[in-house]
Amino acid sequence: PQNKPLPPARVWMLDKLADAGRL
Repeated sequence: PQNKPLPPARVWMLDKLADAGRL
């Protein structure tokens, strides 16, 4: 099975902040 590479720390932070902004 293909494992997805983990996104860069910046992308991870932006995604987390974006998710927090939705709440």
